Amino acid sequence: MNGYSEIEREKANLINATSISLEQLEKSKNETLYFEKQRAMNQVRQRVFQQAVQGALGKKRLTTSTYLLQKKACEESQETLILDFNNKK
Repeated sequence: MNGYSEIEREKANLINATSISLEQLEKSKNETLYFEKQRAMNQVRQRVFQQAVQGALGKKRLTTSTYLLQKKACEESQETLILDFNNKK
């Protein structure tokens, strides 16, 4: 193998490796964006839930059992989002 052929082979290898790295970077970026979106949605859900609970407790209309059921539903929703994210990987 002469020097020119070796340089061309090395050039092709570097281009291929760069392409693979860019694909991995794009995938990682998309996963990060998805995770951040889910986290933001989760934070909004939590704030809405907390405000609803505070409003209900302030009016003394929410019983302890109802509160615990709603809290459990919120936690299950969060777990579903986490499982969704993990399954999309």
